[in-house]
Amino acid sequence: MEVLESVRQKNKVLDTADIEYFALIFCSQNMSSKNKMPKGYLVANIRVADKEKFAEFVGMAGPAIKKYGGKVLAKGPSADRLEGEIAGIVMMIEFESKEAANTFYHSEEYQAAKAIRETCSDTDLMIIEGLE
Repeated sequence: MEVLESVRQKNKVLDTADIEYFALIFCSQNMSSKNKMPKGYLVANIRVADKEKFAEFVGMAGPAIKKYGGKVLAKGPSADRLEGEIAGIVMMIEFESKEAANTFYHSEEYQAAKAIRETCSDTDLMIIEGLE
């Protein structure tokens, strides 16, 4: 838009090609920001009772996360717990959208892994939509 403003200040006459070019740039910038869906996040707090069984769950869940486009942003037992009494492993996984996170969660692959996880841990798990 700076280019268009400098053209206006110099009183340059724009030809049709110039106008089409600026219109295309303006529309593509506005459309890309408006049509971008917010990310989806799966957040879990897992209290493991059987580490060997949990390792089996991790071996199954990891490939499913990757297959469905998930990106592990944070994981581990070392969260600074400033409020509340919940302990365990905290995990945050980013997906392209909340819908993608739900597709992962309800997938056959993850449901098989979840069945293992349920035998060796207690879990709080939620999916939330990002702000942008």
